[in-house]
Amino acid sequence: MSDRDDLIKRISQLESELNEKNQELALYRRKLEGLNSEVESLIKKLSQEVFLAQKIQRTLSPTDVPNIPGFDFSTKFIPGHQGGGDYFDIFELNNRMNFAVLLSQSSGYGASATFLSVLIKLLSRKESKNFNQPSEFVELIRREIAPQLTDGDELHVVVAIVNRRTLELSYCCAGEIPSVVRSGGNEDLITLDAQTGPLTKKSPEINVETQFMRMDLHPKDAIVFASRGLVQTLGKNGTFWGMDGLKDAITAGPKPGVHELRNEILYQLERFAGTDTPVRDWTVVATEVKERVMKLAPN
Repeated sequence: MSDRDDLIKRISQLESELNEKNQELALYRRKLEGLNSEVESLIKKLSQEVFLAQKIQRTLSPTDVPNIPGFDFSTKFIPGHQGGGDYFDIFELNNRMNFAVLLSQSSGYGASATFLSVLIKLLSRKESKNFNQPSEFVELIRREIAPQLTDGDELHVVVAIVNRRTLELSYCCAGEIPSVVRSGGNEDLITLDAQTGPLTKKSPEINVETQFMRMDLHPKDAIVFASRGLVQTLGKNGTFWGMDGLKDAITAGPKPGVHELRNEILYQLERFAGTDTPVRDWTVVATEVKERVMKLAPN
């Protein structure tokens, strides 16, 4: 066979191989188009589920704060566009002299939905509002929610109780919920530290007798509870707002004036982030002891 015949044969083989590759490529393209369609459908479904979860979360978040003599309240919840799970509540306890503030942040909407179902169940029980220490309620939450959590789920929660007669604040924080007390008499800021880690599927039992803290409040003192979404906000300069940013905003806030304080915090945060649309939920719960409240001695 001549070199010319060899060349023709080789060209014919190459053409055949090229046709096979083109057929394989067309097959892969069809499979990819099918996968893209499935991914788009899944994204659409997840987006709808996230939208529904956000809607439920916004619906369940309190819009009316109870009228508690001697205290002013200001709250704001801004849902994140990529992830969330914040919830807050303010409610009176059964003895009517104490009220509680609760703020939580879940690792995702699934854990948040589980927490909300547990919380609704607990608050529907009359005895659930008989607790004297915040650690008792956090332990109640832990016992109810731990069996329902999956691996990787986390719940960060703070429960604070204020006695209106003595102005004593007691609190229990599981995980990281930025909480700060601003003194009405000076510029001092006191950070309320956590007593234990976030609640998970394997969280140990909380010691209700020891795992909480107490401090005295005074007229014009303000307490700010914020979700982690605030301090974890990434700024235009590539850094996180952090506790320093939150404390600076609290210090800059007017005295007295709990609404103005809340607005100052969000203004400073939005200016730092360059947007008023958070990635994760932003929640601020602020309360202030009124100026003319009389502090009474314990019975």
